[in-house]
Amino acid sequence: SLRMRQAISLAQGEAVTDQELLSRFKAFYESDESISRTRYDLTTERLKAVFDSQDLYFGFYENMFDRASVAALLAFIGCAVPGLDVDQKANVSKPIALPPPLAEACRTFYKWVYAYCRTEFPVSRQLWRQP
Repeated sequence: SLRMRQAISLAQGEAVTDQELLSRFKAFYESDESISRTRYDLTTERLKAVFDSQDLYFGFYENMFDRASVAALLAFIGCAVPGLDVDQKANVSKPIALPPPLAEACRTFYKWVYAYCRTEFPVSRQLWRQP
């Protein structure tokens, strides 16, 4: 999300260096906006309280575009997409190396979310590095 904001800033004529982006990272992940978007525990439980389990599909961005995940989603919604190209990448932002201390601080900040997802969504154990 932060890298996407960097790309938007660049498109609007404001160059934000990788170093500036990294200096904003802590404030970004601790912001109310980021917290509200990252509380998968709360979101999941609210959805489960409203919808029947057979009416819910949970997927992860990290594997959203592999063939098996796309097939599972299409089967869930009862739809076929002939000629779907999951290999074509669009709107890809360049990777930025996150220094280990910043990564660890973020993982620690969201530790309850990671714990919830490891229990509720076992696939997250393979998709996300363990905190």
